Amino acid sequence: TVNGNSIAHNATIVGDKAYVAWYGEGLVVVDISDPSNPSLHAQYDTSSYSGTSYNGAWGVYPFSPSGVIYISDIEEGFHIIRIDGPPLQITHTPLGDTKDQTGPYIVSAQIVPSSGNSIASASVVYSVDGGSSQSLPMTNSSGDTWQAGIPGQTSPATVSYHISAADAQGSQGRDPVSGDHSFIVGNVNRIYSNDFEGSGDEGWVHAWTGNSSNNQDDWQRGGPAGQGGGGGGSSWNDPNSAASGSKCWANDLGGSGWNGEYQSNIDNYLESPVVDCSGATGVKLRFNRWLTVENSNADQAQISVNGNVVWTNSSSGNTLDTSWSAQEIDISQWADNNPSVQVRFSLTSDANLNLGGWALDDFELLTVSGSDIDTILLTGDTTGNVGSTVSYAIASAPPSAKWWLLWSPNLNGFTMLGQPFDLGQPIFILFKGRADASGMASTTSPPIPSGAAGKTVYLEAAAYDGMTLYDSNPLVLVVQ
Repeated sequence: TVNGNSIAHNATIVGDKAYVAWYGEGLVVVDISDPSNPSLHAQYDTSSYSGTSYNGAWGVYPFSPSGVIYISDIEEGFHIIRIDGPPLQITHTPLGDTKDQTGPYIVSAQIVPSSGNSIASASVVYSVDGGSSQSLPMTNSSGDTWQAGIPGQTSPATVSYHISAADAQGSQGRDPVSGDHSFIVGNVNRIYSNDFEGSGDEGWVHAWTGNSSNNQDDWQRGGPAGQGGGGGGSSWNDPNSAASGSKCWANDLGGSGWNGEYQSNIDNYLESPVVDCSGATGVKLRFNRWLTVENSNADQAQISVNGNVVWTNSSSGNTLDTSWSAQEIDISQWADNNPSVQVRFSLTSDANLNLGGWALDDFELLTVSGSDIDTILLTGDTTGNVGSTVSYAIASAPPSAKWWLLWSPNLNGFTMLGQPFDLGQPIFILFKGRADASGMASTTSPPIPSGAAGKTVYLEAAAYDGMTLYDSNPLVLVVQ
């Protein structure tokens, strides 16, 4: 911890970290990913002084392409260090889009503390449609597995979240390292999507604009090599793998004969094929990003739609992604009902520091609408243990109608007799019966078999009154 009587001096913000030359405390690195709750990320004491004296670390420079940090100490001279990364590790599979408005949306992660320690705290920090952040404590379900349930949301909605954890010695961990995961609650209509795994470029084009002294067009599609930002070992490198599959688009993938860095004084772009958005309203651009670039006063990374700039990198600090992160941009102003939409990713650099540039994957243009109205109300258990039973009840079904309790391993959606369901194929029947005169019924399952341990399944009720098929809200069941 930092001495409360000490004096902070020069501070520099890079991404979600503040690097502070803190006089007698040496270098102090503060995690400011949650500005309302800053936390100590790392510390290196360069000085024998402490307290309120103006001695010790006076300046810090965290912008080296190699990833090292330079510290100047008034009495002790020049120090060069590198932060290798948090000993606390978080492994998490991001949640996918869902039609489920009931929730909860179970966030599960393997959180492994630094050697010899235990996890002191873990939480999921989430927001809805860009609103204020809320924090949920995670609980240890078994071994290194921690879980929390984000509450259900009324569709359409975009939920963004990340996981934060600390062990008993104060080591911090975050997933993703920067930015947030996100998923959509509602019906997702994908107008165009491309994960760049095709054998060809499928209409994507890239070029040098001719507006610079360097005519290099370094956009490449393939497997990234983890180079850039000063070469191997830097925390500002390109990714080692694509966000999904094996291929992505990027500035200089770092293969044979390349170093992974964009060059000085270049101006080039990657542009999508023409996409027909006729009849679409509320169009969004969604993609996975790994971007390392200087602030926009030096280098400009921009996204434009039909020549209109919709995003540009910050002018107040370098953008230094250290993991893939999901991005979503509202482009409805330019794309709605437009039969000819093109998206361009561009990069313009100056003569100084060169980093890794753009890496892009899982590109989508989409619209989102509310989930289908569920007539039947399904309630019941959301967790169950092997060998025990789970119970469910329905209400608001047609009086005396036949009903079924269905389950599936996914929520991909399917349609039966013209009625859309949240569950996707394959569909299995857990129970069938008949509702009473008020449209209510209940059931208890047989004991859960051992083979279901660790699985997550989804439940939905269906009822038929002889003319019309009805469905319910979905429920999640996590088997422990």
